[in-house]
Amino acid sequence: MVGLVTIHNTLHFAEPQRKVKHRESRLFGFVIAGSSNKGSPAGGRREFQFGKGPFMKRLILITLVLLLVPFAMADQFILTDYTVTVNSTDPGLIIQTTNVAPMPDTFDNFNVGDSVTFRLFDIWTPETTVNWGEDTVAQPISVAFNFNPPLSNGVVNGSTDGYLQFLGAVQYGAVTWSGPEVVSFGQGGEYTFSLSNETFNAGLFGLDPGPCDGAKVYATLTYGAASVPEPASLMLLGTGLVGICGLIRRRTAK
Repeated sequence: MVGLVTIHNTLHFAEPQRKVKHRESRLFGFVIAGSSNKGSPAGGRREFQFGKGPFMKRLILITLVLLLVPFAMADQFILTDYTVTVNSTDPGLIIQTTNVAPMPDTFDNFNVGDSVTFRLFDIWTPETTVNWGEDTVAQPISVAFNFNPPLSNGVVNGSTDGYLQFLGAVQYGAVTWSGPEVVSFGQGGEYTFSLSNETFNAGLFGLDPGPCDGAKVYATLTYGAASVPEPASLMLLGTGLVGICGLIRRRTAK
């Protein structure tokens, strides 16, 4: 009977020392494990330890993603103003225009490859007829546009002409652009600004003058390539990443 009591007491007092609680929590995919032994001399002190291998790899991956996310975000382009320069005297067809795009004009959530087309200005002539040898002389027209930084400014050039067809029975004016303007900005950034070719004030045996029979010129803005970070910025980001990794290794080594 005494032996049985002794065995029972041994099991009773040994049980709390084997009572170990294991805790495990996750933070951004990292396992943080700790144990609490209420029967140990430490009085229930909890010890947490970070896994060295997977923890470091995941930390580096997440840090790189966080550093690169700002450069992959959609951009915002702001057209602050633009100026249309036309021929206003003879020789050549006299041209008049009215700007219609709101200023400043903001284009949000622009990604590489995106484009947007919008009405830029109206064009017409006040002349009533196309005179051969005078109004059929091509004259320059240009549109200078300004964007907020980091975009650079640019100019699209073209020409205006008066045309006679079918022995003068059909007459009209036309605006033709030399091509889209490709503008570079930052480190490798690029966008394209192009304008639509239009005819205006067409009439029989003369022109139908005035803005009512004029044309609407449209602009197309295309995001060609994003600007990459400067080498100094990349070096700064890399230094910060190395510092974070060094700090974590130092803490895990203790």
